[in-house]
Amino acid sequence: MPDYDVDDLGRSNGNWFPEFGGLAHELAMSWPVNAVGRRSVDWAVRDLIIGGAQQDPRNAMLRQLIKNEHPEFYRGTFEMSENDRKQIARGRAFLFFYYLSLLRISHPEDESATTRIEQLKRCCPNLMLVDSSSAPNHRLRPCRHAHQCPFCLGRKVAHLHKDLSASDFIRPDTLLALASIEVNRKQLFSGSRNQVPPIKAKLTKYLRKIAHALDAPGGLTTFQVGPSKELVRTFHEMELGGQASYGFTIRVSLLVELPTDQALERLSAESDTLQFDDIPAFDGNMQPTWTVRAHRHRDALRDLLYGTSPRYGEVGVTGAFAYQQWHLASESQWQEHFAAIRGTNLYSMFGDWRNSRPRQQDSRGLSNASTRRPKYRQRLSLRNANAQRAATATQDAENLVETVIPIANSLAISLGRMPGRKALANACASAGLDIPERMLRRIIKLIATQQTVQLHNVL
Repeated sequence: MPDYDVDDLGRSNGNWFPEFGGLAHELAMSWPVNAVGRRSVDWAVRDLIIGGAQQDPRNAMLRQLIKNEHPEFYRGTFEMSENDRKQIARGRAFLFFYYLSLLRISHPEDESATTRIEQLKRCCPNLMLVDSSSAPNHRLRPCRHAHQCPFCLGRKVAHLHKDLSASDFIRPDTLLALASIEVNRKQLFSGSRNQVPPIKAKLTKYLRKIAHALDAPGGLTTFQVGPSKELVRTFHEMELGGQASYGFTIRVSLLVELPTDQALERLSAESDTLQFDDIPAFDGNMQPTWTVRAHRHRDALRDLLYGTSPRYGEVGVTGAFAYQQWHLASESQWQEHFAAIRGTNLYSMFGDWRNSRPRQQDSRGLSNASTRRPKYRQRLSLRNANAQRAATATQDAENLVETVIPIANSLAISLGRMPGRKALANACASAGLDIPERMLRRIIKLIATQQTVQLHNVL
C-alpha cells in the first residue's frame, strides 16, 4: 500500500488543503465503527451517497483515494471480513472529503450558516453502523437537514421507501415511472429575489401536467439543487485558455405509478423509457429523461428512489433522490444555496399517494391506515374515544348551566359573594340536583366564562 501522510489526504478537487486535511481525517476517524451494516437499507444508502459520488466525473480524487486503499481508513477493522473492511474504508474516505468541505467553509459571515455547519459536522453518519455514544463531541440525533446533509438524505429516503413498500400502498399491477428534468442557473438570487421558488413551481407544474395526461393515480415530486462547474474556453491573443464557471443545477423529479396498458403504449422498444410526442417540451427544448420499472419487480421502487450503479453490463439509474455533490462546492456556492433553500421541502406527494397518508400531526410516516402498527391503531382509538367523552361531558355541562344559574344567583345574594364549589354542590343537592363533582367543575368554569351570574346589590 502507498504510504501517505495525513497532509497528503488534504488534496481535493485538484487543490491542496493541508491545513484542513489533518482535522478532516480526525473527524472521519472519530466515529467508532461496530459493523459495516449488511441490511438491504444499508446497501441502498451507500449506493445513494457513495455510489452517487463515485459516478460523478468530478470526484476523481475520491475514486483515487478509495482505489489506493489508504491504511488509515482500515484502522480497527482487521477482525472483519475483507469485503466489510473495504466498505468501511470506502465510507471513511467519503467522510474525509465531506468534512474537508465543511472545514473549508467553517467561517462564513452568516451566524445561522455557522450553526448549520456545526450541526452537519455533528450529524451521525449512516454509511456504516457506528457507536455515537462513545464518539467525542457527537450526538446520535440527526441534524435533519436533508438538502445539505447526505446522511439525513439517506435516512429520509429510507423512511420513505419503507412506507411506500407497504403491501397495499402501490397497486401491484402498475408500472413505476421516473422522470427528471434539470435546469442550470449561474445564480440562485436575482438581486434580493430568490429564484428557487418560481423555478421549482414551474418545473413541478410541468411534470404534474404530464402525470395528469398519463392518468397517473398518484405519485411524488422531488426538488434538489446541486453545484455545477464547467470550463469556459477563451481565445485571447492567439492563445487558447479556459476559465472555471461556477453555477447551480436545479433538478426536479417525478415518480408516479401508471396503468400498465397506457404505459406500454408509450414504452420504447429499445430502452425502458417513455415516449411523449403529444406533450410539449419544457421551455421549448427540454424533455425529461424517463426510467420505467414494473412494480412487481422486487427492486423496482428501490432503484427509482435510491438509484443504481452501472454493473453487469447494465446502465446505472439516477434515482429520484440523487445525492447532490455539495462537498465539491465552493464557499460562495454553499452559502448561496443555504440562503436560497431555506424552508423548501425535499419532496411532496399528490393524488392517491397524498390522500393515503395520515394526518399531518401523525409522526408514523406515510403509511395508510391499514398498514399502521397495531399499537398505534389502539392508541388512535383511545384518543378518539377520549375526545368523544370530553365533547359529551361539555355538552351535558352546557345543558345544566341554565338550571344551575338561578341556584348560584340566590346563593350569591345570601352569601354576598360568588359561591364556592362545595356550597354550590350542597345548594344543588338541596334542590334535588345530583351533579358529580367533575361535572360541577365544568359548570362553574362555564358560568365564569360566560359571566352569567349577576350579583344583585349584594355588596
